[in-house]
Amino acid sequence: ATPWLNQKEGANGITAFVPGKGYLVAYQVANTKNFVGTPNTGNVNFLLKKSASKSWTYNSGNNLIGNPYPSSIDWNLADRSQFQDEFAYVYNGNGYTQVDGSAVDAFIAPNQGFFVISDVNDQNFTFTDAIRVHGGSYVKSGSQDDKFIIRLADETHSDYTTIRLREQSSPQRDRLDALKFLSFNPEMPQVYSRTTDGISVAVNSIPGNGEVQSISLPIYAPANQTMTLSIENAEGMFGNQPVYLHDQLTGVDHNLTANPEYSFTATQGEDESRFTLHFSTVGISTPETSSIQVYTLEGRVYVNGAPANAQLSLTDITGRMIQRVQLSNTGLNTVNVGNLPHGVYVVTVNDGKHLVSHKIIL
Repeated sequence: ATPWLNQKEGANGITAFVPGKGYLVAYQVANTKNFVGTPNTGNVNFLLKKSASKSWTYNSGNNLIGNPYPSSIDWNLADRSQFQDEFAYVYNGNGYTQVDGSAVDAFIAPNQGFFVISDVNDQNFTFTDAIRVHGGSYVKSGSQDDKFIIRLADETHSDYTTIRLREQSSPQRDRLDALKFLSFNPEMPQVYSRTTDGISVAVNSIPGNGEVQSISLPIYAPANQTMTLSIENAEGMFGNQPVYLHDQLTGVDHNLTANPEYSFTATQGEDESRFTLHFSTVGISTPETSSIQVYTLEGRVYVNGAPANAQLSLTDITGRMIQRVQLSNTGLNTVNVGNLPHGVYVVTVNDGKHLVSHKIIL
C-alpha cells in the first residue's frame, strides 16, 4: 500500500521534513505553503535501499529522494554510480519526466522530489554543494541527440516516449535507458517502448549502427475511444529520416515523418503487440524490401526466408495476442494453428530489420 500519512495526526510523528528525503503530498485546499527553518547547505546524505523485503509494488531499488537545497541542482554533476541508470524520475501530477544525468544542464528545481533506482543497499548517496547551480530550466535535460518523441493522446491527456541514438548504448537495457514508470492517474494514456531484452522504457537509447531497426511500442488506453499516435521533436538525422508506424491490427504502415499523426480506435487496457516502429539508422529513405514470405495452408502457417531467431506473432482481428513463436532456422518454418477457431488472423514476422504482416483466414 502507498504509505500516505496525515501530518495532522500527532501519532504519525511528522513534525519536520527530513533533508534529502522525497515526499508525495496531497492537500485538501490548494494554497501557498511556506518552508520555515534554516536553509540546507553542505553535504546531505540519503540512505539508499535495495531490498527484496519491501511493502511497495515497484522495483526494490526505487528510492524517493529530494533536492534538499533552496537552489536547483544539476543532475549531470552528481555522482550517479550507485544507480542503475543515469536518470532522475520526476512525477508531475499526471506522469513522469525523466531528467537525463548523462547530458549537461540536467536541472532539478529547489526542494523537488524525484525517484532514483538504486543498485546498492544501505549505502549513502550524498548531495553536495558542488552540484548546486543557480538559474536554469527546471525538470529539463539539455540533451542534443539524434532522436524523436512519440506522443499518444486522447481528447484530454497525452503521454510520451523517446527513441534516440547513442553510440555507447546497446540494444538491451543499459544505463542510458530510462525505465517506464506508470502514472498514478487511471485516466492517463500510456506509451512506451521495449528494449530487445523486453524491458519497458520511457527513453530507449539504441546504437546508431543499424543493429536496431524495429521497436515494439506498447500502449495503454484508459477507455474504448479514438486515440492518436504522432511524432514530435524529430532532431538530428531523424529530422529527415522516415519513421514508420506499423499497425498490426489493420496491416497499415504509416509514414509518421510525412504525415505526423495516426488516428485509430483503441480498446480499453494494455495492448503490447499492436504497434511497432520501424526505420533505418543508416540513411536510406525507405524501408528495405524483405524477402520474407508468409502463407497458410491446411491449418499451418509457413514462413520462408526469415533469418533464424526471427519472431512470429499471431493475433486475432481485435489485436489480442494468440501465439508468439521464435523461428528456428533460415529455411522454411512451420507453425501449427489448426487448433484455432475459424476466423481472420494477422501474422507478423519481425527479424529486427524487416517487419512483414499478413492477414490470414483459417
